[in-house]
Amino acid sequence: MQDVMASPNRSAGEFPSMNASAQGRQSPKLTFEGQSKLGERLSTNSAAHKEATLRKLREDMILSESKGKIQKKLNADEQEDSIDRLYKQSEVRHTTMLKRIEQKYLVDPIANRKRLTLEELDNSVDKLYTQSMSKKTSVQEKLERKYLAPPEHSRLDSEALSESVHRLYGSHA
Repeated sequence: MQDVMASPNRSAGEFPSMNASAQGRQSPKLTFEGQSKLGERLSTNSAAHKEATLRKLREDMILSESKGKIQKKLNADEQEDSIDRLYKQSEVRHTTMLKRIEQKYLVDPIANRKRLTLEELDNSVDKLYTQSMSKKTSVQEKLERKYLAPPEHSRLDSEALSESVHRLYGSHA
C-alpha cells in the first residue's frame, strides 16, 4: 500500500486520479492487467505484513522466554486453585461484606432497642439523680474544708510560750 500512495520517485502528475480531479477529466478505469497487478501487490503486501508481525511476535516470545517471563501451563489442580483464589474466595468475601452492611444499615436500630417500663425508668432516673447529687455534695464539702475552713488556732500554755520566746529572742532577752 505504501508503494501506491507515496514514492520518492513519483511526482504528483503520475497519479491519474489526482490529475483527473485537478484538471476536470475523468480518471481512466483500471484494465484487467492493472487490476490483477493491484490485487497481487495488495495480497503480497498483506502477506508480507502478516509474516513480519508474526516474526516480531516470535522474537518477542523468544526474548521473554530468555528473561523468564513466559508463563507455564497450569495443570487441572493448579487451575482449580487459581479459579478458587481469584473468583470464589472473592465472591465469598463480597457476599459476607454485603450481609454485614445489610445488618448494619437495613435493620431498624430503634425497633431492636429494649424498652423500659415506666417503673424501671423512674428507678433509673432516681438512681442517677441521687448518685450525681451525693457526688456533688461530697465534692463541695471537700472543697469547703480545703479552702473555706477557718484556720485552727491553738493556745500555748505559759511554759511553751516562754520556750518559744526564748528560742526566737534567746540572746536578746
